[in-house]
Amino acid sequence: MDKEYFINLTNDLYRLTLLFPKKEPLKYKMRDLADNILAGIIMILESDEKKYSDFVYEVKKNIHPLDGFCELAKKQNWVSKDDVSDIQERYGVIKEEIEKFEKGLVQEKIVRSDPVFATNELNPRQIKILELLKNRDKMQVNEVQASFPSITKRTLRRDFDALTKKGIVERMGKANMTFYKLADKES
Repeated sequence: MDKEYFINLTNDLYRLTLLFPKKEPLKYKMRDLADNILAGIIMILESDEKKYSDFVYEVKKNIHPLDGFCELAKKQNWVSKDDVSDIQERYGVIKEEIEKFEKGLVQEKIVRSDPVFATNELNPRQIKILELLKNRDKMQVNEVQASFPSITKRTLRRDFDALTKKGIVERMGKANMTFYKLADKES
């Protein structure tokens, strides 16, 4: 997707909202959100990578309410529900792409800031686990699970095992008294 794609999408939303009743507030709210999304994406495409996270936040902040406004527009029957759904889906794809982009930024930031992470191939969940451990001396699996409510303890234990085998994390204790800490931290 390039700049032209996003401009066309914003234009399509404008054309769709032209069919809303005159002076309908929803028309202007949807346009404002679309404008903010377009501005954020253009800044991501054309700016310095040091500012990416600010622009990603702006785009995400505007896509969610736009989705809700699209649902509201469908219920008003001012325009074809299919046309609204088309716009909504296209913004949904942008949301997914932005989230992938954001995960890449977080991972890249961690790798750049800590050479230990850079030498090992880690999945995003393992990177998040390491971020959590950086802020605490030691943690148990159930404490980490609070940050991953949809992930089982078994899966998290496998992540800890992989991190332990790579020498990044140390395991302390046994059974219900098992704790994990970063290998280069002192107790």
